[in-house]
Amino acid sequence: SNDELWFLKEDLINMKPELKDLSQRVLILHGKEDSLVPYENVTFMEKEFTNVQDIKIISLENEDHFIVWTKKSLIKDSLISWLK
Repeated sequence: SNDELWFLKEDLINMKPELKDLSQRVLILHGKEDSLVPYENVTFMEKEFTNVQDIKIISLENEDHFIVWTKKSLIKDSLISWLK
């Protein structure tokens, strides 16, 4: 269902002022060919997450939105490595 996407833009606008309050570590895995969420969101997050302890970005060439299913091992290994 895409019902949640209907309100997403407004939700993101409302959340933007609070992003500076995030302070935990952040790991971003994003496919560069994502057809649902633009890869430019990575740049947005880097800019807006000003107080995070650490931000690590893993960009996946030629990958779409469904990396949770297509790159399951990579995601698992990246999370374990990042948490150590």
